[in-house]
Amino acid sequence: MSCGSKGAAPPALENILEGDIVADGDETILRTSQSVRFRLVAGTVGRARATVDPRSILLSSERIESSARNCLPGEVVALSQCVNDVAVTVDVGVPLTAYITYESYETGRIVLGKQVFLTFKASSVTIF
Repeated sequence: MSCGSKGAAPPALENILEGDIVADGDETILRTSQSVRFRLVAGTVGRARATVDPRSILLSSERIESSARNCLPGEVVALSQCVNDVAVTVDVGVPLTAYITYESYETGRIVLGKQVFLTFKASSVTIF
């Protein structure tokens, strides 16, 4: 796993997702084989791969009300110390990694097994 911070070189691809992009009313959804649904901005439907930048994911102990279209509950399953951040991997049905500051890590009392929420915008899901 690579770690990154703002202003640094982009991280290696992490949070790689595979699934089907489908229209669901007014929304576009990436549905993985594990039945996890990610809201995204896409003009096409069909089979696809996507990624979510770990720096764009907000980790919280409670659900956050915001304009972000994705808010997923999960359990912390891995922690990695980085130069400028802590990489927190959360199982939301698929593993997703978020980079948080050391201060957020300490004040949030992030430990293995903790139940958290990952929140990110639909525009943070990049199709490739």
